[in-house]
Amino acid sequence: MRQLKTAPAEAAKPASAGWEHMKAGSGIIPGMSNRSSFSGAQIAILLIVVALVAGVWGLVLILLRPASAAGQPTLAATAAPSDTPAPSETFAPSETPSPAPSATPTLTPSPTPINPLACLPPDSERVEAQVRAVVSGAVIEVEVDGVRSFVRYLGVDPAADGQPAALLNRSLVEGRTVTLIRDAGDTDAQGNLLRYVLVGDLFVNYTLVRDGAALVALYPPIQACVETLLAGEALARQEQRGFWGLAAGTPFSFGGGLASPPCDCQVRYACTDFTSQADAQACYNACGDYRNAGLDPDHNGLACDE
Repeated sequence: MRQLKTAPAEAAKPASAGWEHMKAGSGIIPGMSNRSSFSGAQIAILLIVVALVAGVWGLVLILLRPASAAGQPTLAATAAPSDTPAPSETFAPSETPSPAPSATPTLTPSPTPINPLACLPPDSERVEAQVRAVVSGAVIEVEVDGVRSFVRYLGVDPAADGQPAALLNRSLVEGRTVTLIRDAGDTDAQGNLLRYVLVGDLFVNYTLVRDGAALVALYPPIQACVETLLAGEALARQEQRGFWGLAAGTPFSFGGGLASPPCDCQVRYACTDFTSQADAQACYNACGDYRNAGLDPDHNGLACDE
């Protein structure tokens, strides 16, 4: 019986020895249990410590970096060039011909202003008179010291039938006081006084010519103001005033309208060329031949009235 009891003990011993052998072969340190050497909490604490150390070190590097890199230039980031499409082909504009320079118009100088009063003889006799009647465009009746006389305007010949000149003359002098100024001659063949006539500072002779109501009469041949009157006539012709407002070469009829000339205006006529005074007057008015002494020898605007 004793042999049976000791047998199990001997059998267990080899088992114990086998376990020790297995621990030695597996590398397990004797005296340690079969659980892990570090717990989870210990590992977490270790990781936190490592992270803190790394963070502190990184912060130190960040603080030290600007001081060391202060002297180094910063490279500005440049955008990578994008693919720019090649410019399309453009056609050069055709040359536009420049316009030829236009001819510079010739400027016509304006006429020198005329002072009609400057031609009046300063030392000639001057008489004030009262106008009693307007006979025509170139003749008035005046009274001086109770004596009446007829005055014919020097250098004035009414245009056409004389009606425009008569109307203008009446508006200028009728019922007014005028100044009579003598030139070289005193009277004409009919005994009319030959005078320049002023109403205040208005030179009546010049006004009739300047407005185209009258033409310049070249009698008597010596006149102080003949050049001034001719200059006024030229301005009236240029501005197409009164008689000159009609087309060049177009006659002036009795009624103030246009009519066909009853005679050849290029011919110098005599009263014997007409069968009646009316025909002579019509030719005289139509052609405006105010210097034709053959038709109007007394220069009263009436052709062949004697």
